[in-house]
Amino acid sequence: QRLNAGSLVGRQSLASVPISRMLMTSPGISMVGMLTSSKALMEARRIVSGERSVGVVHRGKLRGNVKEAWEHREILRLTAARDPTLFDDFEVGDHVVVRHVDVDAPGRYLTFGGVCIAKYGGSKLMRSFRLLNHVDGVGVEMHFAYFSPHIKGIQLLRKKTRCTNRAKWYFLRDKPPKEWTVTWSEKELKLPRPPKV
Repeated sequence: QRLNAGSLVGRQSLASVPISRMLMTSPGISMVGMLTSSKALMEARRIVSGERSVGVVHRGKLRGNVKEAWEHREILRLTAARDPTLFDDFEVGDHVVVRHVDVDAPGRYLTFGGVCIAKYGGSKLMRSFRLLNHVDGVGVEMHFAYFSPHIKGIQLLRKKTRCTNRAKWYFLRDKPPKEWTVTWSEKELKLPRPPKV
């Protein structure tokens, strides 16, 4: 049975509540039964340490942390609405090409590619990523929201070749342009084209 953090501690910080108090104040759960169940005790510890979220969607309704459960439901909805063949998974350091809608001309698509130097937001709804490329002698960075409706496709061109154990590749900004220049041809892209008017 899941523990609802809101009904246990109210406005008090969840991390400051002892495990024993969480078990005693949990509705419908006996103290003896919980203490004898090591699985339930480990579940309570995961909630306190933040390793497991308390926000869930149960039978189409939001339970626990409403904001987190709403974000999870929206992520599932947006992911299901997308064609998985047009959105490749990528990591920091990979060469990626993004096709997105031109905000100044909605009927036109733009394409930008580069080395992914950072990813933000983890697995949340507001996740985003940053691409770096050398275009016409100038270094260009573009920031994209992953779940933006303007993004029509993301294609992975090449996996990272540098073995660097870093979450952010900002050091590429100080490297020679040849190390972070990404080129591609339209023939090798499998991204959607703008609709014909």
